Amino acid sequence: MIRASRLKLPLPKRPVPVIPTWAFVTLLVLTTGLCWWLHAFAAAIVFGFFTAVIFAAIIAAPFERRRLREQGARLPRDATCTYARSFDFRQTDTLVMRAVYEELQPFVGFPIQASHRLSEDLRIDDEDLNVEVGPIIAQRLCRTLRDPEKNPYYGRVKTVEDLVHFMEAQPVEKAEQT
Repeated sequence: MIRASRLKLPLPKRPVPVIPTWAFVTLLVLTTGLCWWLHAFAAAIVFGFFTAVIFAAIIAAPFERRRLREQGARLPRDATCTYARSFDFRQTDTLVMRAVYEELQPFVGFPIQASHRLSEDLRIDDEDLNVEVGPIIAQRLCRTLRDPEKNPYYGRVKTVEDLVHFMEAQPVEKAEQT
């Protein structure tokens, strides 16, 4: 019997320490000026390049946020319900559906759908999925990520729905006997 997802409370979110962008840019500018002052021309060019890249990212960030907001505005108001209804909840574990939804949601600025492609629509690459999101989802579901090659969905996770089925097919982690 499949348990309802609302019966298990989610794990609390851990704050991720982030260096403020202004501090990073200030450090790069000061290092570039120091290298220029010391006549280390090559180092000044390298640090200047990094500073230019950071400024370009700062300028591009509002455009990306606007794109995400517009994409979210095109979605229906009941996007969470639409996500849940897109699965056959009699065959799919609702706890897995909920864990995947709640762990992927912070990566994007709009409600996700089961049909969203991870890399193209949500901009979540394989490294983010394997290192950051996947282990958190597995831990939350008490599932192991050992031997993922045995999973029938291994190498075929392209959409959110594929990720739900992949996590559902992973074996439950057994508690160690002490």
